[in-house]
Amino acid sequence: MPSRVTLQRVCPMDEHERFAKFYDLIPEIFRSYTANFGWAVGLLTLVNGWLLSSESSCKFIGDSLAACLAVIVVVFIIGVLHTVSCWIFYRRSQEKITQLTTEYKDLHPLPFKDYEISKSIFVINLLLSWSVVICFIILATAAYAIAHPSVP
Repeated sequence: MPSRVTLQRVCPMDEHERFAKFYDLIPEIFRSYTANFGWAVGLLTLVNGWLLSSESSCKFIGDSLAACLAVIVVVFIIGVLHTVSCWIFYRRSQEKITQLTTEYKDLHPLPFKDYEISKSIFVINLLLSWSVVICFIILATAAYAIAHPSVP
């Protein structure tokens, strides 16, 4: 008599599909990281350009301390959010590469080195983005100081 036992759970994918999805995740993390970098630095550069090229922006920031501080706080928050998201992408990239090389011991890490978010890429990204944030803070403070020369 044939057995009537059925499996309780069916594996949704075979090992090859699991590896392919896992392997494709590393470039996707890198693409998201790169898009985040482009968005944040582009936005911050745009804000710096607005401040440098527009007389109305200097007047807006120079007219009140509250406006100056509000703009500085917004730019600072963008910098902090960018830093946090970069850290999350960096950690996910490192975790997935470690997990992939641990689970598949025979796999050489060279094929996905181009998509690894290394510590040097992470640090250079943060240095560049925070230099733009600091540049804006200096420019905004200077615009306010020029409009109010009596303020020490």
